[in-house]
Parts: sequence; structure tokens; C-alpha cells
Amino acid sequence: MTDDTAVTQTRSQTRSRKRQLDHLAAGLADSDAEVRYAARDTSLAASDARVRLAAVNTLSFDRPAVALHTGAIVSLLADTDYDVRRMAVVTLRQLNQAALTLHADAIAALLTDADKSVRFAALWTLMNLDELALSPHTDAIVNVLADPDDRVRCAALATLRKMNQTTLSLHIGAILGVLTDPDEYVRCAAFATLRNINETTLSLHVAAIVGVLADPNDDVRSAALVTLRNINQTTLSLHAVVIMGMLDEGADVRCEAMLTLGYIDPAVLNLHAGAIVSVLADADIRMICAAVVTLRKLDKVALTPHAGAIVGVLACRDRFTRNAAVITLLKLDKVVLMLHADAIADAIFDLLASTYSINRYDALGLLEPLDALVMLSPDALARAISEVEDILLTEYFDSNLRSKAINTLHNLKQMRARLHWATARVYRVRKYGRFWYEDVLVKLCAPGGKWAALDLAAFQAEFT
Repeated sequence: MTDDTAVTQTRSQTRSRKRQLDHLAAGLADSDAEVRYAARDTSLAASDARVRLAAVNTLSFDRPAVALHTGAIVSLLADTDYDVRRMAVVTLRQLNQAALTLHADAIAALLTDADKSVRFAALWTLMNLDELALSPHTDAIVNVLADPDDRVRCAALATLRKMNQTTLSLHIGAILGVLTDPDEYVRCAAFATLRNINETTLSLHVAAIVGVLADPNDDVRSAALVTLRNINQTTLSLHAVVIMGMLDEGADVRCEAMLTLGYIDPAVLNLHAGAIVSVLADADIRMICAAVVTLRKLDKVALTPHAGAIVGVLACRDRFTRNAAVITLLKLDKVVLMLHADAIADAIFDLLASTYSINRYDALGLLEPLDALVMLSPDALARAISEVEDILLTEYFDSNLRSKAINTLHNLKQMRARLHWATARVYRVRKYGRFWYEDVLVKLCAPGGKWAALDLAAFQAEFT
């Protein structure tokens, strides 16, 4: 073929493509639904790949139209152009669950497609299936864990998370094998998938997870620590020393290590109480908060000697950390708490004034156990009622916060009623009170009555 002939053919193809695209655009702009349907249907079967791609693109955000052209779109999954195949499988995500399930086999077949973008798109479309429809394709998805493209491997791991624990447990070996993947994002994704496996099965492979704590990447080590929280308590406690050793790592890793310590056996955790308490003087607010949360897992006897150090956290500038400290302190005995009642109450009132709804919600919850411990003085109780009433007057949008405030206010007012039980009792029996007092006064003041004898003795002492 001469150069002139090639140029002529190219020009001809370009003109043909333009005509077809113009026909598609004109058809889609028509007010008649049948004309729009015909324009798309013709374009989806066009000889030019660019026209087919344009036709699929017009469907990608039109769910009703996708349902009408499903057959044509599915046929494009075998198209010779990889862009068309990719766009076709992406467009199928617009189908409802039942319709998509009918074409699951055709979509799964693309997991071995020559183009990585098609394989990636196929996996994300499969994720739209429910567990029952996806299960027959588990083996095909597991095979993709060996795909040469890291994004595809990540997508395969994300798709596997749709499986139930039993199905995942059958493939735990393959998932564990990905922990040595050259890409750190894939290794992190593997841990996210492992966390969906039941505790008993995962605990059998704790050595493999602990081994990754030496990974060179901070995010991977953090992911490994989070996954260890799914191990049973007894098995995890055997590795407490290793986890303690990670408190000297980078900021994120240290925090995850501290929080993971909270999942070991309290008896073992008690042995490390001093080291954990020392972290309360750390410069990193997140680390202090993590330490306070972990200290909550200590038993009451081990926690009591450190009450003063935890009270010191109530002066921390971070409200979330102060919140965590109050919750931890409320685990202690009333006798210990009474020594720090004012500091705890002040911290709760400060949280009530927070601009964060979550802080105010938690503070409302903290007032009630404080009330139950009779740690609120009459003045503090009056202030608490006032603060909660203010929340009801100023908060209109957060229904959960309002509901919590209403319940807390009711409980606080009941506490106030208990403090004034005598007044409440007289109020209830007021209609009987007059008769009761008259009867008692007559008996006490009559000759021989107790008050009569006392009055006579007082009179004689005064005037004799």
C-alpha cells in the first residue's frame, strides 16, 4: 500500500467516524425515545472502535438506558479495543444486583484480560455483586493476587473482602503470601482483608503477622498492629514484649502499638503499667490519648496507683484526650474519685462547652455515672442542669445530641429530687400533713409528753 493510499484511507475513516458521531449526537438530542435508542444501538455496533466507545460513554451515567442496551454492552466485553472493553464493564455497574448477577461470568472472564485497566475495572464491577453471586468466582479472584500490576492486586484483595469468613479462611495462605508483596499498598490491603477472617483461624497464623512488624514501611507495620487486635487475647499476650518494643517507633506506629496493647490479657498488661503511664508525659497528644485508652484496660487495683497521673491529663489542651481521661478515671472506686471530684467535674463541664458535637455527647454520658457516684455537689448539679438546658436551647440539628441531652436532663433532675427528698416527701403527703402534725404536737406537748417535760425543765431553770 502506497503512502497516498494510506492517507486516503485514513481521511475516509475520519470522515466516516465524524458522520457516525454526528448521527449519535443528533439521535441523543431527539425528543423521541425510540430515536435515541436506535442511535445508541447503531453506534454500539459500529465498525469504528471510537464510535463504539463514544456510545458506551453516553450510557455510563444513564441507568435506565443501560438496562435497555444491556445485551449490546455485554457483547462489547469481547471487543477488540481495550478502551471499549473497559468502558463496557464500567458501564455495567449501573445495573441492579439481579441483572448484574446474570452477567457475572462474562465479567469474571475479564480477570485474565491482556490489559491491566480492563482487569482492574472488572474487579471493581464484581464488587457490586453480593456475596452469594460473587462466591463462584472466588478462585479466579484469588488467582489475580499474582497479577503483575499492583493496582489490580489491591483491587483483588478489596473484592475478597466481600466474601464471608469461611470462604476467606480457605484462602488465608494465598492472602498471607501477599504480605511479602513488593508494593507497600498491596501489603496494607492484604492486612485489611485478613481482618475479615475469624479470630480462631487468624490466631493460627500470628507468627506471620508478627514477622511483618519488622517491615521497612511505617504504614505496613501499623496495619500489622491493627490486625493483631483480631487475634485471641491469650495468643496476643505472648507477643506483648514485641509490641512494647514498638513504642519507640515512628508516630503512627507508636500509637497503633499502644492501642494494640489494650487487647492483651489484663494480667499481662498490669506488668507494663509503669511504662504505659510514663507515656502520659509524651509530647505527642495522640500518644497520650492512646495511653489513656489502654490504661482503661488495667484492672482497678493496678490502675488506682496511677490516678494522679491520669488526673494530670485533664489539663491537656486536647478535648478528646481529656474525654478519654475522664472515662478511664470513672473506672476507679468512689473513694479514690472523691479526691479528684472537682477536677473531673470541671473537665466534663469543659467538654460540654466544646464546639464538637461528639465531645458534648460524650460529656452528657459522663455526667450520669458521676451523678450515680454522688460526686456532684448541689452547686455542681445546678450548673450541670443549666449546661444541659443550654444545649437543648441552642442545638437544633443534631437529633442524637438532643435526645441524649433530654435523657441526661431527666436523670439529673431526678438526682436533684433525691437530694431534696424531704421536700419531695412533704409535697406528696401535704394533704395529710396538717392532721399528722396536729396529732403529734398534741401528744408531745400534753402533760407527760416529751416536749412538755423539756419545756417545764427549761422554764424552771430560767426563772428559779
